[in-house]
Amino acid sequence: MLSIVHPIAFTVDQARSSAGTGHANLATPSPREAFAAAAAQTTIVLDLGTAQAIDRVVLGFTTASAGDGFSVVPGLDGAAVAGVFAHSYRRAPVLRHGLCVLPAPVVTRYVQLRVNAAAPISAGVAVVGQAMRSAYEYGSGRPLVDTGRSDRLWSGGFGGEGGAVAGGYAWTMVDLSDELRDRLYAMQLDLGTTGDFLVIEDEAATDGLNERIHWGRLPKLETFERQADGTSKLPMAIGDWA
Repeated sequence: MLSIVHPIAFTVDQARSSAGTGHANLATPSPREAFAAAAAQTTIVLDLGTAQAIDRVVLGFTTASAGDGFSVVPGLDGAAVAGVFAHSYRRAPVLRHGLCVLPAPVVTRYVQLRVNAAAPISAGVAVVGQAMRSAYEYGSGRPLVDTGRSDRLWSGGFGGEGGAVAGGYAWTMVDLSDELRDRLYAMQLDLGTTGDFLVIEDEAATDGLNERIHWGRLPKLETFERQADGTSKLPMAIGDWA
């Protein structure tokens, strides 16, 4: 199953959070605008403004190691739910995403992110919301984009300029109920191609989970197609931030 999260806007409650710099950067979409913790153990309190249903939390683009700890507390005094800093197949160093899947949706205004690391970490984004889940077809898989360029020289070698390489994912949602179709349609209306959302491929698998967590934008807006049984399907894609 694939999880799609339309993010809930939030502010960071600095009075309730641990010391650090750039708390507000966790609410901006760019992972290059980062929060830097002042200590190895840090708590970040997100204020959603009103009580809302959530079941997925991501602390993304962190400098944490796979062995560091990450948990989420819905509310100001709830029980902690363990998360993970995802396993990656990429060569170190790699920016890891911390993922927490709540066992059931929780209605809360405040969300605490608790990190217990070997050293103070930095993090680029925080994402909170309730997942939309459905059966899906693989489609074209993971496209890649390289912003650099490489040119063949007369000598036979190569020249060019380095850039950033970003991933993504493409799939087709199938057998959509009318309710889920309408929720996805509303998300597209809200985000267009300039808003950011979260996609998690097969969050139950552990190996390579870091590459299956996607934070980015819709490259284009697609049209729903009705199926013979009355359900709908929708081709979708996400282009990742690098």
